[in-house]
Amino acid sequence: MWWSWDCGKRGIDYKDMAKDAADSGTLCHYLCTDFYLCDLPLNEKYVAQFTEEQQKKAWQGLESFKLWFINNRLDIYKAEISLVSEEYQYGLTPDVIARSQNTGELTLIDLKTGKGPYESHLIQLEAYKRGWEENFPDEPITGGYHLLRIGKEDASFHHHFWQELPEEAWQIFIRLIYIYNGQKTLKNKL
Repeated sequence: MWWSWDCGKRGIDYKDMAKDAADSGTLCHYLCTDFYLCDLPLNEKYVAQFTEEQQKKAWQGLESFKLWFINNRLDIYKAEISLVSEEYQYGLTPDVIARSQNTGELTLIDLKTGKGPYESHLIQLEAYKRGWEENFPDEPITGGYHLLRIGKEDASFHHHFWQELPEEAWQIFIRLIYIYNGQKTLKNKL
C-alpha cells in the first residue's frame, strides 16, 4: 500500500510499474528455471514478449543466480518436482533440491524476485520441507534452506539462509490448511 501511495505521490502509474516489475521477475524466474533444468532450449518467442529493459534485468538476475550456485559448489538433485502431501492434502513444487559437493547434504533452494524476505517465505519453505520429507523419508534436508532474492530494479542479489526453520512456520501452515478446508466446507453449505 505504501509503495502504491509513493508512486502516486511521484506521479507514476503504479499499475504500469507493477506490471513491469512482475514481468521482469517472471522472465528472470523462467531463465533461472532453464538454467537449473540443465539448459533446456530457450523459448525465444516467449523471451521476445518482454521489453529490452525487462530482458536486461532478467539476464542480470540470472548471472547473479548462476554465480551464487557455482560458488556454493552445488549439484542439482531435483528441480521443479511436483509432489503431494497425502497426510496434509497439499501440493508443492520446490524450485531446487541440491546436493552439496562438499558434504553430500541435501539443501532446499527457493528463488524469489522482489522485496523481502517475508514471513510467508518461511512458511512456504517449511511446507516444501515437510512435503519433501513425507515423499522422500530416507533423503531429509540436512543442508539448510536458501531463499535467493533478485532485486527488480537493479538485479541485486540477496541470499538468506536458515539451517533450521522456525517451528512457528509449520504451525501457521497447518492452521492455514485448516482454515482453507473450513472455508470450502462453509462454501458448500451456502
